[in-house]
Amino acid sequence: MTSPIRFGIYSLLVAGVVCLAVVTVANACSVPVFRYALERWQPDLFQALVLYKGELNEEQKKSLEAFDRSEGKNMANLELVMVDLDDSPPPELLTLLEQQQETSLPRILLMPPPFKGAAEPLWSGALGDKAALATFNNIVDSPVRRKVVKRLLAGDSAVWLCIESGDKKLDDPAFELLEKQLKKLQKEMKLPEQDPKDLEDPASQVRFEKLPVHIAFSSIRVSRSDPLEKGLISQLMRTEDDLLEESGKPMIFPVFGRGRALWAYIGAGINEDNLAEAAQFLIGPCSCEIKNQNPGSDLLLAADWEGSLEGLIETKNIELPPLSGLEGFSVEPSEDDEQGSAGGTTAKVTLVPKPTEPAAEVPSPAADVKVPEKAAEPPPVPSEKEPVTAEEGEEEVSSSLTRNMLILGVVVFALLAGMTVLMRKKQ
Repeated sequence: MTSPIRFGIYSLLVAGVVCLAVVTVANACSVPVFRYALERWQPDLFQALVLYKGELNEEQKKSLEAFDRSEGKNMANLELVMVDLDDSPPPELLTLLEQQQETSLPRILLMPPPFKGAAEPLWSGALGDKAALATFNNIVDSPVRRKVVKRLLAGDSAVWLCIESGDKKLDDPAFELLEKQLKKLQKEMKLPEQDPKDLEDPASQVRFEKLPVHIAFSSIRVSRSDPLEKGLISQLMRTEDDLLEESGKPMIFPVFGRGRALWAYIGAGINEDNLAEAAQFLIGPCSCEIKNQNPGSDLLLAADWEGSLEGLIETKNIELPPLSGLEGFSVEPSEDDEQGSAGGTTAKVTLVPKPTEPAAEVPSPAADVKVPEKAAEPPPVPSEKEPVTAEEGEEEVSSSLTRNMLILGVVVFALLAGMTVLMRKKQ
């Protein structure tokens, strides 16, 4: 028979677990991961470090404008960072420069986001070199990435990139399995039910109501030998430490949100169960709203995500500007790619890479969730509403953490008080 003291302790522990569960649920929302990511997760900023000494002359300043992708039709999640080597630069930068085959100045080093990947440039080139500019544009932008942007802005839940190994005996079966499984999942899977509480919380509602929320998967097959996609493939191979060692096998990367690539499926890992697992994560409720605590890595690409969504652009009729620096190549669009847009972002960055933070474990969404034929419509969002900034997001997270700590403190206090009362009664 359970003693009164043990029963009391168990009761308090159960109460504590319930309270913590309530806290966890309060930080989740029933908007699908893919849609929450598209509407609210700002892409990480890549950096183009312009290394020079003294001052740039007028010709160099003019050349620099071609590398600026912060605004306009070809804007991308990329910022220029001016670094005068005569002004006490970080020693890490001097080491990076010394490791380059060419060290003439002024020079540009294209770096991944500070908190992702190794401190190794994606590309390095001279500022005034026209050939270098063409290569730079190829790394920033490409036909496949344009297709991905168009499809995501048109409402696709995810675009699955199938990177070929070069061996048709391996590539063809992998791509056929992918297409077959995506069609099956698209028919069988259901969106999560909308929690009525989310209707009262603007942070848990769909912001852009005219863009339908539905399950739609598509795929693109990418050849490793395609000269226009070397920049994309190079980025994908850096999303995990050991992918270069597996380059002899086909790989599949689901891309969702604003160009965020999920983990890779390689060779024998390309199977029905694994693809279903990834799809279930993408269409399930957003259990963790903090982007960097979710799996994946942001790609460098040209897209005006916020502008396109705020303007509710009919993406099917958008005519994208020509790819800068790639005029010598011709690209034949497929029939299913008559969609899309182009664009950029905001984020807080630092010059010196930060250590990678351990990703929090993301719970798998339930597989049997159902969506009502017509859920209650959330309150309309004013068109003039400003997008959530990084600072506002930090304030929300800080407020949430404070609330959680207070609740946890109350639970612990109640536990200790209950134990004290029960011990006195037993005496």
